[in-house]
Amino acid sequence: MYYVGHDGHKDISVFCITSASGNVKETFEVPATPKGMDVLIEKMKGKKFKVLAEASTYTIDLHDYLVSKGVESYLAHPHALKLITDSCRKTDRNDSKTLASYLRLWDKHELDISISFVVDGDNRSLRELCRLRESISEMKGSTMQQIKSHMRINGQYVEFEDLKTIKARKHIREHFCEDLCLMMLLDMYVVFEDKGKILDAEIERRFGDRREVQLLATIPGIGITTAAQLMSMIVDVSRFPTADKMRSYFGMAPTVRDSGGSLKHGHITRRGDPMMRKILSRVVAQLIKNAPGDNLAVYRESHRSAMRPGMLMVACMNRLLDIIYAVLVRGTPYIHM
Repeated sequence: MYYVGHDGHKDISVFCITSASGNVKETFEVPATPKGMDVLIEKMKGKKFKVLAEASTYTIDLHDYLVSKGVESYLAHPHALKLITDSCRKTDRNDSKTLASYLRLWDKHELDISISFVVDGDNRSLRELCRLRESISEMKGSTMQQIKSHMRINGQYVEFEDLKTIKARKHIREHFCEDLCLMMLLDMYVVFEDKGKILDAEIERRFGDRREVQLLATIPGIGITTAAQLMSMIVDVSRFPTADKMRSYFGMAPTVRDSGGSLKHGHITRRGDPMMRKILSRVVAQLIKNAPGDNLAVYRESHRSAMRPGMLMVACMNRLLDIIYAVLVRGTPYIHM
C-alpha cells in the first residue's frame, strides 16, 4: 500500500508518495486540474494507493475526479490538520509529506482524523441553495439593522415597532424620501427579501416533497425551507449510529479534559458546519415562541433560573437535535406534547 498526501492550491497540486513503511518515494507538482490528477493516476498505475487532502475549495472537485476514476481518496476537516497550519516550517512539500504520514497512521488505526463527508448530486445542489439562502437571510438582517441605526442616529422616529412590515416601510418612504442613504438601504432590504422568497420557492419546489423534509417540518418552529436546510447538513441520518455522534459531528458535544483523574466538561467543541448551529438556535427561538406548551419550551422555562442564558440555549439546541434524530430514525412525525 502507498500513501499519497495531496496539498492543493488554486493553480497547483503537490503530491507526496510514501511507502507502507513511511519512506518518501517521490514528491512532485502538477496543475490543479483533472489532467494533473491523471499524472498521479498514471504514476500509480498497477499500485494500490490512497490519497488524503484537506477539504477546501481547491480540492473538492479534484477529489471528486479521483473518486470517479476509482481512486480511494479522502478529504480531512481543516481543524483535524491543525499541526500543519500551525507549523513554522510550512511549505507545500512539507504539507504533502505530513498529509501522507497522517493518512498512513490513520489507515493503521494509530491516529484519529476527522474525514469530511463529501456530498454530491442533488444533495450538493440542496446544500448550495441552502447556504445561499442563509447568506441572503444574514444580509437582509444586517441591512435592517443598518436601517434602524441610521434612523436612530438621524432622529427619524416612527410609531411602528416592526419596520419589516410593508406598511412601516411605505411610511418611511413617504416621510423621509429626501434621505438618499435611507432610501437605498430600504431598496437593498427589498432586494434581499425578494431573493429570499425566490430561493424559498426553489428549495420547496425541488426538495419539499422529500420524506425527511416533510417529517422535520412537523416539529414546531421548522418550516419546509428550514427542514431542507437541516437535511442539507445531515444528508443521511443513518451515517450517525447514535444521537451523540450527530451532536459531536455538528460541534454540539462538550469538550472533555481528563487531568489527574479529574474529568471536566467545558464549552461545546464548535466543530463541523457553523450553519447548523445557527439554524438550531433560530429554530429553538421559533419553537419557544410558537409552541410555548411544547416539551422543549417547558424545559427552557423550568431551567431559566438554574442556567446562564448561553448554556441554556446550548442545552435546548442539543435537545432539539435529539428530537430531530429521533424523528428521522423512527420515520414518524413529531408528536406535540
